[in-house]
Amino acid sequence: MKSTLLFLSLALLGFAACQSDHKPAAAAGSPELRSRPTPEGLAYTLPADQLFRGAEGEVSDQAAARLTPLAEQIRKQEAKQLIIRCYTDDQGDEGKNLALSQKRAQSVAEWLRTHGVEAPAEQQGMGEANPAVPNAQADGTPDPAGQAQNRRIEVVVLK
Repeated sequence: MKSTLLFLSLALLGFAACQSDHKPAAAAGSPELRSRPTPEGLAYTLPADQLFRGAEGEVSDQAAARLTPLAEQIRKQEAKQLIIRCYTDDQGDEGKNLALSQKRAQSVAEWLRTHGVEAPAEQQGMGEANPAVPNAQADGTPDPAGQAQNRRIEVVVLK
């Protein structure tokens, strides 16, 4: 039991360490937009559950609250190129998750384009690859909170 708690604590600390104190200003009344420096450039991570309805690939109407501040930051940085990566959790068919993540990356790129972001965007559907946190608890049972963290969009503003 102690080793399980230790593992979970370390996993959470590791995830928290990946979060940056660098917080660009968010638009008034919008959710906070967070970024972190990476070797590629400045990366913004957004929860997919707040951008899409269920297992859909199209950006939802409610996504504007999250994507508008992102578009503003990208325009302020005068980005020359973006990488948009979309991730899923490990539930369901791996091939379907890969296809869904690619569709979502394309949808976010299109949304940004239609909202004034001129930088070309490479779209990468990552599917289940590179989970931010474990999708399952130490005993192997699904971890809905972990799965939710893994369903994410990462937008990297290249250096």
